[in-house]
Amino acid sequence: MLNNHTGDAALITGANSGLGFEAAALLAEAGWGKVILSCRSDEKCTAAATKLEERTGLKVFDVLTMDVSESESVEAAVKTLGDRNSKVDFLLLNAGVMIGPPPVHNSKGVEVGFAVANVGHHLLTMRMIEKDLLSAHARIVIAGSEAARGDVPMFKIPDFDAIATKNFKGDLTAAMEAMARADLDLSFNSNVLYAVSKSFSVWWASALSKKLPSGMTVNTVSPGSALDTSFARNMPFMMRKVMWPVMKAIGPYISMAGPLDVAARRYVSAADYSDEQSGDFYASPSGKLVGPVEVHTQPHLVNDQNRNASWEAIVKLSGGVGYPA
Repeated sequence: MLNNHTGDAALITGANSGLGFEAAALLAEAGWGKVILSCRSDEKCTAAATKLEERTGLKVFDVLTMDVSESESVEAAVKTLGDRNSKVDFLLLNAGVMIGPPPVHNSKGVEVGFAVANVGHHLLTMRMIEKDLLSAHARIVIAGSEAARGDVPMFKIPDFDAIATKNFKGDLTAAMEAMARADLDLSFNSNVLYAVSKSFSVWWASALSKKLPSGMTVNTVSPGSALDTSFARNMPFMMRKVMWPVMKAIGPYISMAGPLDVAARRYVSAADYSDEQSGDFYASPSGKLVGPVEVHTQPHLVNDQNRNASWEAIVKLSGGVGYPA
């Protein structure tokens, strides 16, 4: 993909605040011809576009109302894109939320955080590929997290094989699906469920990279720990009222938090990754939540069985929507 993006279009989910909003501003300022802001309501979309135009002085923003947690809303949004004949060169799957305990489910019985981060983004991407709404050299980036590495305190990665053996007669796909629905006791720990969800994002990108046509890429990119976002609004009380404020105060001094614009630039940089960079997980160095990104290959993340089972689970949870034939 060329660095001159004057004729290119980007679509960002969760674009009304935080990282999505910041990434939209940076893309516009970098010369992108169109930046499509996807938000949950018309009001949020309109407000975001107005604020971004005021900030950048540019009128390159389009809006797309979509609740990524609900499949009907995603399908409607894709139809709107098709009706507009909007072809996308950079698809930034940024939307995310952390809820509970107790877990909250969407209308299909999937835990909402998982539904947004994985199922909805999967459905959106598959439909856009099916309807030829991605350019031949499109870059797809799904939001990752250092929590997927397995070395972040309080964000434990469970033993997926053990869960499958104990509860599902060794059926790893069934175990993955149950975790996405928060059907297991361990899933009621919102931190564990978040780490699992972000592991799914890594596996999904890896699996998809093996299916995409040459020239089109997908990667998981963690923005790192950027605390000036709305992500924490539904966190458990102790996380939201105690740990989050402490991290905001001391995080920058201990390599555990960074500025919002620095985090968003990780996304923007990924729009120019080469054709050879696909299926990888980019995040901060081990033990850190900020810093220069590197590719991570922890054993559970590069496990073929985990990757394949998680893909199958996401396909099932999205109503059987797989890679277009």
